[in-house]
Amino acid sequence: MSRWFISENENVRGPFSSDEVRAMLTDGQISQSTMVWGKPQTSWVDVNKWVSLLPQLSKLQGPIEDSAQQQPWHYAVNGNSVGPLTRAELVNELKTIAEKDQILVWTKGMKAWADLFEFQDLLEEMGLNRREHPRASIHGSAIIRIDDKTLIGQLKTISPGGVGIDQLDSRLAIGEVVSIEIKSDELGDPVNMKAVVQYSTQAGYYGFKAQSLSMDAKSHIISYMKQKLRETDRVAA
Repeated sequence: MSRWFISENENVRGPFSSDEVRAMLTDGQISQSTMVWGKPQTSWVDVNKWVSLLPQLSKLQGPIEDSAQQQPWHYAVNGNSVGPLTRAELVNELKTIAEKDQILVWTKGMKAWADLFEFQDLLEEMGLNRREHPRASIHGSAIIRIDDKTLIGQLKTISPGGVGIDQLDSRLAIGEVVSIEIKSDELGDPVNMKAVVQYSTQAGYYGFKAQSLSMDAKSHIISYMKQKLRETDRVAA
């Protein structure tokens, strides 16, 4: 029975059977830093620890997995909610919905439903076209300040609506409001925004929704996104 999810470089895949995960590890298709999750685990663990725990987890997982209430994802369209679903089931169902700008998504740990387009990793799994749903990839760093803490992460995506940041050196809670200084050679001048933590993944990827952004900064980001789109079109041609 397929039951396990794996996470590498902010990408979550699955579900897989125990044998499939072990085979991928043996064949070198996944690294030893790969994280694994499945019920009844309370958190993600690295694959080597998962292997050592597997005999115990397998005994516990069967009856729990059969309970739909243990599945983590829900979505809503026009006031009608669907779930719980596995991540794979969520992606497959969202692909079939035409009104994607009407989709809200929720998973455990989030304080409120969020727009689908705040979940860049889900968009990529769904294969949505960047021209239709723009958010540009970008390389650089993000300096995040909250209270007396300063965190540094790797900048992954950007739009006037927010940013995606990976590899933070500390955890943030959903709903926390932060100040972000964005630095990238691709963007040129630094950009500052006030943002709220919209969601996070166990792999350490964070989606931030912009709360305040100056008109100059917004114009700068839009210009960058248009340039990236032109570059993508030239490559495709």
